[in-house]
Amino acid sequence: MKLTKKLLCLIVAIAIYFSIAIPVFAVDSENQIPSDEKVQNYALHFMNKSQHNNNLEINEFLHLYDTDGSLTGYYVTFSDGLSPSGYILLSLISGEDPIVEFSFEGGGIIDTASSPQPVIESINSIANNTSSNSNILYIGPGEIYIPIQNNMYYSVYDQEYTTVSDSASTHASRNSILDGIIDWSQASVDSNTVVKIKNFGSGTDYWLIGQLKSGNVCTPVAATNILWYWGKNRNSSNVMNKFSSQTTDLEKATTIFNFLYTYMGTTNMGTRQSRILDGYKGFFGVDAGRGIWNYSELPSGTPYVTFARELLNSCPIHIILYNKSDLSATGGHSAMNFGSAKSTSGAEYLFVMDGFYAYGRFVKFNYYPYVVGYKIWVA
Repeated sequence: MKLTKKLLCLIVAIAIYFSIAIPVFAVDSENQIPSDEKVQNYALHFMNKSQHNNNLEINEFLHLYDTDGSLTGYYVTFSDGLSPSGYILLSLISGEDPIVEFSFEGGGIIDTASSPQPVIESINSIANNTSSNSNILYIGPGEIYIPIQNNMYYSVYDQEYTTVSDSASTHASRNSILDGIIDWSQASVDSNTVVKIKNFGSGTDYWLIGQLKSGNVCTPVAATNILWYWGKNRNSSNVMNKFSSQTTDLEKATTIFNFLYTYMGTTNMGTRQSRILDGYKGFFGVDAGRGIWNYSELPSGTPYVTFARELLNSCPIHIILYNKSDLSATGGHSAMNFGSAKSTSGAEYLFVMDGFYAYGRFVKFNYYPYVVGYKIWVA
């Protein structure tokens, strides 16, 4: 799938956003929760100024809750006429800098254009205030759930049906944001910290889950896109020479994926982190460090500055985002990390492409409690 030209402007637009004076996110004096009007004004101002487009309008404005019914965030989508124009996820449980995710294009992570019919019906009924179901749940990074019926939910990030325990709680305290830490008008991006790997986003082919194989395959898909970047965008013969009878881009990408899927030992439950490098080794047929390919591991706890330094060398990072402490399980979400930026207030951000959306998402670095990465280099 072709990436749109808006990805080219992602870094510039973000820099513009942080340098603009932004209205302070006022707080209700009684319950310390911002009014809907203030949230909407803030979100729309952010999108209009960032994209230099005053024609943008709010398409959907949804409240997000914990299992106990407490407000935990807001999900806002935008449109320019009939064209979807991105989304913002505002978190009330993430501490400072509560814009934890956003994009300037597409229908957003809760997409009524491509979701299963029961999900679309649930979202529409909630948006129209006619829902008899429970609330949309947002209980932490990577955990947004659409109610279907009884205790059945649809996981937005896993794109599958699941159950959610009534005892599930948020992964962070609301106190910091509800105490009034919601003034980010002084933040701006330090232009010296903006990093993006070269030759990425200029019409680059990027492959999605579903084009290659459905199911829990985010890990081999992320690895496929990293190797596709090295082969297609960086002209690596060590990648492109793997193809003989394959002629179309889809056939070539599928060949890469099949190698990785097999050697990573991916199952319908997903892929274990311990098998990720096996996939790269299996594809190239040699160990790392033999002049064909190599990697650097960025274990959990690696500081942001290390990620930024590795990206500065124009090496993509196979990143795994965990919202739980068990890093040996298959519960992490793999993505391709292609850029980074840091604000003058100290907030740190990573730019990622995952297998669900054909556009980059901007994710706060410390939003996920555990982040693991492998910088992948190919000769």
